Amino acid sequence: MYQEIDHLIEQDRDRLIDCVTASVRIPSVRGEGRPGKPFGVEVDRALEHVLGVANDLGFQVGRLDGYIGWVDYGHGDDLVGVLAHVDVVPPGREQDWCHPPFEGAIQDGIMYGRGTADDKGPLFSVLFGLRAVRDARLPVSKRVRLLIGTGEESGWEGIQHYLSSEEVPGSGFSPDGLFAVVNREKGITVVKLRMPYDGESASTPRILSLRGGLAHNSVPDYAEALLAVSSDAANELHQTLRELANEDANVNITFEARAESRVLVSSSGVSAHAMAPEKGANAIALLLRFLSRLSLAQDGATRFVRLLDEHIGMDYSGASLGMAWHDDPSGDLTLNLGTIAIGENNAEAVVDIRSPVTIPCDDVVAQITKAFEETSLDIDTLTKKEPLHVPAQDPLVRTLCAVYEDVTGREAILHSIGGGTYARAIKNCICFGAVHPGEEITVHQPNECVSVDNLVLNAKIYGQALAELLR
Repeated sequence: MYQEIDHLIEQDRDRLIDCVTASVRIPSVRGEGRPGKPFGVEVDRALEHVLGVANDLGFQVGRLDGYIGWVDYGHGDDLVGVLAHVDVVPPGREQDWCHPPFEGAIQDGIMYGRGTADDKGPLFSVLFGLRAVRDARLPVSKRVRLLIGTGEESGWEGIQHYLSSEEVPGSGFSPDGLFAVVNREKGITVVKLRMPYDGESASTPRILSLRGGLAHNSVPDYAEALLAVSSDAANELHQTLRELANEDANVNITFEARAESRVLVSSSGVSAHAMAPEKGANAIALLLRFLSRLSLAQDGATRFVRLLDEHIGMDYSGASLGMAWHDDPSGDLTLNLGTIAIGENNAEAVVDIRSPVTIPCDDVVAQITKAFEETSLDIDTLTKKEPLHVPAQDPLVRTLCAVYEDVTGREAILHSIGGGTYARAIKNCICFGAVHPGEEITVHQPNECVSVDNLVLNAKIYGQALAELLR
């Protein structure tokens, strides 16, 4: 069985690579919704591209109001789901990439681009693996539906719309994590911290505006604040920067005169996935630390900045909020201050918390509420995705681990991650691939990439996995 799948996928190698490249070239970051295109034109274009390829390969395809699409194969009463997505997080600053983020450039056997690893590359590996199963005429007694999501990175409206009205798979996997199997996913709680206030102070220096971050699930690599300053403010700005630089040689803050008595202060960091904030450098947190040390006007914007710096600051462990929690199955809680926006009458920030699998999301919300109870902040809960924990001896886990070992000759490893995949969208579902042990995890980072050889290898793994699950 494996030899025939292997042979067919090798024949499709070039087409598989071309399809991933074409998909990466579609900048499918969520945009303004339009009729029939709820997540914007580019996300819809990426969805239609996958469905077009699947149709050309001879599969039955379907779509639901622009929210989601699917590819069907097989027969029988039971439905196996494979849950993937074509939307991507923003690329951040293009200058941080070695190749343009939406080019799909290949250098030394590595394809670079947003979506190569999360989740366009794995999606097409699944599709071509399924084609090999079909063309090998392997016996099947179940149906499979490859679900192609469009809002995975921004709230899951697409998959939720599908689950509310269409047939729900009884089991399955998502190719959106690590090989061999991710059987533990931390809880995800996203909260918005808000502070309304009455106008700005007339004193200087004061914050006129502040913004930073593009998505709560990415460590922000840029933030900026526009300050109203007096003529003698330069000395304090430079002295404060020197003090910070003495504490941390990697501090990257710049000043730019914008107009009379106006200075733009900007900070640069390093983007990373919110599940691993320690791999990045949070530009918002750095800017808050700098501003908190200035002699700013005592107004709402300043209070908000100092509250965040005091209660969160540079911390990504949750310790500053009294929740440096840990469990053995999944490790430490992590926290990411993802976005911030301060204006004339309102300030808000969004915080993304990944909590250990033994801790309910309600406990996270309760602790955040407690930590800020003596402040003037309003707290809105935007997202609560409860943890996923499937036992190691579960038949689905054992089957997929056996497939991985059979195809690769490597020992299957079970993982815990802080990322939130579609695996928790349905029952009896886990994350299977697509990053191999020892391979760098580049999702949500500059220079996201995938080995071209691994795109092909993954198709072989997914082909055999589907053959096993469908027979």
